[in-house]
Amino acid sequence: MTDLRNMRFFLDIELLQKPKGIFVCRKKYAINILNKLKYLKTNIDVNGPTMDDTYFKQIVGSIMYLTVTRLDIM
Repeated sequence: MTDLRNMRFFLDIELLQKPKGIFVCRKKYAINILNKLKYLKTNIDVNGPTMDDTYFKQIVGSIMYLTVTRLDIM
């Protein structure tokens, strides 16, 4: 085994190791979600063509994952 030093990122989670403890930061992940949502149009056209719901499921899943890991934004 080799020592790889302090871990900075794990599964898109930033880990800050300080003398007082290990802190978890989800800022990068939250910014990525917000950048994706910037292009999300919410206008509803009931007579228009239907859209693939996979993209919307991914966005909702991303937001749910973020709220599970950051309880202060629920």
